Amino acid sequence: MFLYVEQLYSLPWYDLYERDEKTNQIYLDTVTSVAKNPELGTVPTPVARHDVLEKSKFKQRRTSILPRFISPLFDTAGKVSGVLNTFQILSSCILPPEKNLPERENSPVSRIRKDFLNQ
Repeated sequence: MFLYVEQLYSLPWYDLYERDEKTNQIYLDTVTSVAKNPELGTVPTPVARHDVLEKSKFKQRRTSILPRFISPLFDTAGKVSGVLNTFQILSSCILPPEKNLPERENSPVSRIRKDFLNQ
């Protein structure tokens, strides 16, 4: 799959990748806690090593990551405007076609791919 940098940063994470729901919920809880309590500063991510799967049907990739830290990001007024999540990539491979997830027909990724191929 080919994405422009702008598309990678503007599409929601969950439209590009997936991981198990339990891990996702731990991430969401931690991000919410850090965003609501910025005085916590940078905290270790309480998530174990896990696999993240690209949703792209074209050369779908499975990446094993080890989460490291979550930190609040501040705007120029000193208010929390987001969070930064860091992780270590342990391994990554392209899955054979028979292991790929079916692509949702109207997903943002499939629309971008169609737009790119029609250029």
